Amino acid sequence: MSGSSKYNVGFLLLIIVDLAAGVNSEFVKRITSNPKTVQKLAPLLPNFGLTSSDGKQSDEKNVSDTLISPAFQHALSSFCSAFPSGQLGPLVEQFEFGTDAVAAARSGNLEAFLTAIQKDADSKPQEGSTEVR
Repeated sequence: MSGSSKYNVGFLLLIIVDLAAGVNSEFVKRITSNPKTVQKLAPLLPNFGLTSSDGKQSDEKNVSDTLISPAFQHALSSFCSAFPSGQLGPLVEQFEFGTDAVAAARSGNLEAFLTAIQKDADSKPQEGSTEVR
């Protein structure tokens, strides 16, 4: 299993998955080929890319440069290493995720956390939508 580590802690076996191992050029191409995904990601990511000669750069290029940057890769690896401890629960709570996401973060269950935040995202109306929930 590439991008993961196993640790025996007493009777508990922790598997730490490093999501950064999966963020490669092929993955980035798939992400940036969808304009809606780029539009959603661009304002959420720091800009690690270099600007073009005219001082501007496309959101697609910014997202791509950020995802493959060493700084982002390191931050994602650090997040994945710390997550199983459950110590990120209070931090996740400050971002006002749903109760399922916070509970998963407190227990260190990355799969449950990702499922919960996806469920939360899917249940929120899209920007510009007139849907009432």
